[in-house]
Amino acid sequence: MACQNPLSTSYRLSCTCKSYHSAVPPSPSPLLSGHTVFSCFRAFSPPSDRRLISSNISLTLKLGHSYPHRTSTAPLSSARIGKLLGPSGNILINRGDIDDILTNQYFFDNHIDSFAFLLSEKIRIIPKEFQKYLYISPLYRLYKGYKHDYQMFIQHITPDSVRESKLIVQPICFQSHWVLIVGKLKEKVWKLYDSLSNPEHKTICTEVIKQIHEDKAGVFPSDITTWKLQTVRGIPTQSNEYDCGIFVCKYMERAILKKKTDWASLKEWQKYMPKFRAELGYALCLTTKIPLFCSAETSKFRAHLLERLSKKDIFDDSVEEIVRICTEILSNFLQTEYGGPGTLLVVPFIDMADTINERGLPGGPQAARAAVLWAQKHIDKDWKDWTGDPNL
Repeated sequence: MACQNPLSTSYRLSCTCKSYHSAVPPSPSPLLSGHTVFSCFRAFSPPSDRRLISSNISLTLKLGHSYPHRTSTAPLSSARIGKLLGPSGNILINRGDIDDILTNQYFFDNHIDSFAFLLSEKIRIIPKEFQKYLYISPLYRLYKGYKHDYQMFIQHITPDSVRESKLIVQPICFQSHWVLIVGKLKEKVWKLYDSLSNPEHKTICTEVIKQIHEDKAGVFPSDITTWKLQTVRGIPTQSNEYDCGIFVCKYMERAILKKKTDWASLKEWQKYMPKFRAELGYALCLTTKIPLFCSAETSKFRAHLLERLSKKDIFDDSVEEIVRICTEILSNFLQTEYGGPGTLLVVPFIDMADTINERGLPGGPQAARAAVLWAQKHIDKDWKDWTGDPNL
């Protein structure tokens, strides 16, 4: 995303070496599901209340959550036209988007939103470390500027969600520079995180806050435009002209922690930005692999279980129905719970036995045992082969 010009039907961003130019579509792309725009005020259940088959939890981020995708698939530049790798949530990820991350290019709105999506997945796995917050995509301001349907980006902000949340998180781009504002609902104050401090940035943040207030009138318990806007001092800052986007991502990650951040210990962030970019690129590459992995693994599982149970007289003529139940449960687990080696839970296999028994079918425990033995032997190994990382 870049600086919006309300007098034009396009937008432009500038970095140290080149400018990209991209047309904004005449109408916004719809959400890929009927759910509201994702926000992190929802309560996530921690994995600690579940039994793990293996002990080491590996954080691999997944698909499947409702989220608006970017305004355009890619700027019209030969440097960025590439293969569509897949969606992260409902955010479209192109090869060029990954290239931008890894080659010190400027971040677009979909890079920022992708990081926010991955962060929500991290929270789902370890919720106790983070505060509940409401995320507003930078596309809100872009769509509003072009008089598109911007309400989709703030429809999750309701009186109930506000009561359940601690923070409002809004990344903002102004004149090709990214900043982050965080509203603290209890303290009634706004915090501005800016890696290149400039009074103009504070002015545009005030305008965005006013827009949110007008569009969500009556939702907040007090007038958010009257809250003080305080620039956070002592935070790490950038020493180049292109890292503002990744700085905003890392600010966001720290700002929502329950534990107070010791910014003084992070003064050397700039030299770690290539590492942070690589981590984001790798995580996004993994998200594009998961749907295909789930499909392939489920097919292998179904074929094995059908062959195995067909040899047992106990299942009579119910083999197909039992295999269908087990396959559906495993498929749902792989798409929504599995995160690589260390996250294979015993819960879905207990569900298989319970569901088979509840439907009056024979051999629930036996079918579940066959399923879990296959899973222990194959799923983690197949994931390592699929991702190409033998060290996972």
